[in-house]
Amino acid sequence: MKQLMILLGEAMEDWEPEFRVAVVHDHSHWDNLAHDGFYQLVDDPTWPYRERFVSITPLSSYADIGLQTADLIAYEAMRWLDNNL
Repeated sequence: MKQLMILLGEAMEDWEPEFRVAVVHDHSHWDNLAHDGFYQLVDDPTWPYRERFVSITPLSSYADIGLQTADLIAYEAMRWLDNNL
């Protein structure tokens, strides 16, 4: 979670400062780890992107159809990367 947030924060450097991220992830046995990683960065006053991240929410794919779509996009992107790299 922390590495993902670091990469997102760096990618957002050129975006307007009011652009914020609400993290939504698939509900699983690692919810607590995701939550802890999120707040380790957001609560760190030295991390430059801490104000960009507003929340973290675990959802099941049954609760949010958008997660099903995101899963499919991630799967297809990974397949493409595997085939082309």
